[in-house]
Amino acid sequence: EQLLEMVGLSQVRRRTVELEAALLENEKITRALRVSESHNRLLVENSPMCIHEIGMDGRITSMNHSGLLMMGLKEESEIQGYRYLDAVGDADREHIAALMDKAYAGESSHFEFQSSGPGGQIYKSCFVPILDKNDHIEKLMGITEDITERKHLERQLMEREVLFRTIYEQADIGI
Repeated sequence: EQLLEMVGLSQVRRRTVELEAALLENEKITRALRVSESHNRLLVENSPMCIHEIGMDGRITSMNHSGLLMMGLKEESEIQGYRYLDAVGDADREHIAALMDKAYAGESSHFEFQSSGPGGQIYKSCFVPILDKNDHIEKLMGITEDITERKHLERQLMEREVLFRTIYEQADIGI
């Protein structure tokens, strides 16, 4: 009987040591996950690009600080629930809606569009399907950059090229 008690006590001690080791490992993993999450949040929040999530219903669920600034907003709550396609100008809406449908089917895409806002900004963006743990698409991630100024400069450059080509071709002297 004493032998059984000693064997039982030994098993309890061994199991206690195993559980304490598992608890320490769990705490170590939890700390590492917190550091990783903090690091990733820092990257997203400090990105100069607009990073946003779009739910399966086509509505924005989250957006980083750069995106809020791009849209002239201060709080994320101001954009949550906003239909993504409502930010797209009429001329591009059908095309972007088709790309969004493809993204919901698993296909990433890159595109440019003009906004529906009064400034008519031009954006370069993409849709990236985000999968859950069962490999089902649960949302889209979008990354957007305001390229309005670049497009304006490109247009100016093309206009100047046309002007110089016209001058060259119509010059009375040989060049």
